[in-house]
Amino acid sequence: MKPIAKTLWLLLFCLLLPSHGGWAGEKPAFVVIVHRDNPLEKISADQLSRIFLKKMTQWDDGREISPFDLSPSAEVRNKFSQDILRKTVSVVRAYWQRQVFAGRAVPPPEISEQAEVVSQVSGDPGAIAYVAGDFPLSNQPVKILTVSQD
Repeated sequence: MKPIAKTLWLLLFCLLLPSHGGWAGEKPAFVVIVHRDNPLEKISADQLSRIFLKKMTQWDDGREISPFDLSPSAEVRNKFSQDILRKTVSVVRAYWQRQVFAGRAVPPPEISEQAEVVSQVSGDPGAIAYVAGDFPLSNQPVKILTVSQD
């Protein structure tokens, strides 16, 4: 095979590799959103996990982090919990029961509607949450963060 043909095949293969949310061109299962004034552009999966388990409670500027979860029955919460927290929703809920019982921390508020999550994040400069990748955010006063796996 000629070098140009090999390069084209390699390029095509890379475009079709699965990405975070599925195959190239598909929407991700979820996106992470913050208040539009948050200076972050990117966040690691490890930082997200620490934030949503309240092991990290302040942004770099000292402002309190306010994470918001979707309801336990939401499919996007299942995907977020598996991909970011590396736990099932039931294991995360058990974790929070232990934290509350020990008096250490309370879980992030659970919101049933994604539109309400966006509203909460847009009104709180310290907020962070996630919504389905196909949820319409184009005219919303929130910012989508890039999630890295490092």
